[in-house]
Amino acid sequence: MAEIQTNGKPLVAVAMSGGVDSSVSAALLQKKGEFQVVGLYMKNTPNFSEDFLKDCGWHNDRRDAMHVANNQIGIGFEMLDFSREYEEKVFQPMLAEYRAGRTPNPDVWCNRNIKFGVFKERVMRELGAEKIATGHYARISKDEQGYHLLKARDASKDQSYFLWTLIQDDLLHLLFPVGDYIKETEVREMARQFGLATADKKDSQDLCMVGSLDFKSLLKEFIKEPHRGSAIHVDTGAVLGKHDGLEFYTIGERSGFGDGKGALYVARKDMVSGDMFVAPEGHSVLFAGSANIASVNWISGAEPEMPFSCDAVVRYHAKPVAAKVTKAAKDAHSVQFAEPQYAVTSGQSLVLYWGDELIGGGVIQ
Repeated sequence: MAEIQTNGKPLVAVAMSGGVDSSVSAALLQKKGEFQVVGLYMKNTPNFSEDFLKDCGWHNDRRDAMHVANNQIGIGFEMLDFSREYEEKVFQPMLAEYRAGRTPNPDVWCNRNIKFGVFKERVMRELGAEKIATGHYARISKDEQGYHLLKARDASKDQSYFLWTLIQDDLLHLLFPVGDYIKETEVREMARQFGLATADKKDSQDLCMVGSLDFKSLLKEFIKEPHRGSAIHVDTGAVLGKHDGLEFYTIGERSGFGDGKGALYVARKDMVSGDMFVAPEGHSVLFAGSANIASVNWISGAEPEMPFSCDAVVRYHAKPVAAKVTKAAKDAHSVQFAEPQYAVTSGQSLVLYWGDELIGGGVIQ
């Protein structure tokens, strides 16, 4: 990376994705004047076929990020290629989880291993950056006990769910400039006031910084021998047809099969027989009163005294539910819900809160 003249100011490296959130984050930091600001785009393109790469969209995102940084905010800009690291640390582990019948959260592991892993390490080592900034909707506070990770003020855009793997050293070096703002009424308006080309750019629903891809088609590109079998009604045992692979379905989603009475939802996947069991909406089999989690991380660095009460969130944008957490084993905890939760899915993240503060989380087993 090129040497950056900081003029005595601490350097902040902004991860710019080409979207409005990271664009405004960079603009706010530049306007503040306390930092020397540089924008960096992360290229994460696994070993896709050319058919997928042409639709990936990363070229356009990089172009938008560079235009905003160089021409509209007036900061330096570079692209960092983490394709190999993304392939090894996010994409292949994600495929392995799907092949095992689980439904992973690749964005969680992209945050942990790429954005706040190799990206953070590289810009701090090679650029001497003191802070890393992203466009995440979350907040950080500090008191005598350390750093705390909080929900964003904009509840509809809060992304703290995806940040449960962060540790104290991450929070020490992180900035979330848009976390205190409402996206549609404040962040986009600031983007217009700054004159940013990304002001009205649509939100991305992409796999973490890879591009616009049809996800089920992506899985089918890489999982050539899926577990095939029958779709079976959980109550009647009726065989409703053949599905195209258990790896392409997740618990709780519409199955595409019906019994003449309405839509049926995926309730269970048998990775031995290849059969998928489906149930009508509202069926008790689609709900769980508890979950076990592993790979647990505590934001404070210290495990709370067990057992303890908190709020639990079983998937992104799910409504928090009161829960009790107990220690089950060295790296396993049991979470008992005050009321049954829909589609508690192995591989997904279960995240724990005290009010607005995210205290930790783990992977549902």
